[in-house]
Amino acid sequence: MTINRDIKAAFVAYFIFKMKSQKILFKGLEEASMQDVVETYQQEEIHLLGMIQVCETCRDIILNFVRQQNGKINGIVMENLLISLFRVEMEQRENLLHMQLAKARISSVT
Repeated sequence: MTINRDIKAAFVAYFIFKMKSQKILFKGLEEASMQDVVETYQQEEIHLLGMIQVCETCRDIILNFVRQQNGKINGIVMENLLISLFRVEMEQRENLLHMQLAKARISSVT
């Protein structure tokens, strides 16, 4: 079934992103030059925007799947899945907001 493969790929991408973001946060930015910090924040912002896009795509895939099933699917399960996906997306949007704030602070210092 296509939806399972797409959702699995989205969640794998999300967990890879989380692992990468933890590395960025703990690699010791205070030792890096200001340019390195800015580049790291830009890379992180790109990753966050990508994850938000993945969440939006997954949501569209799920909604299309529900439409195609013509009521043959458990609505509660789909609703729970969409709510979980929404929470992941909101977490990424919050992380993006923090990243943009950090970038703004750095640009005001330089």
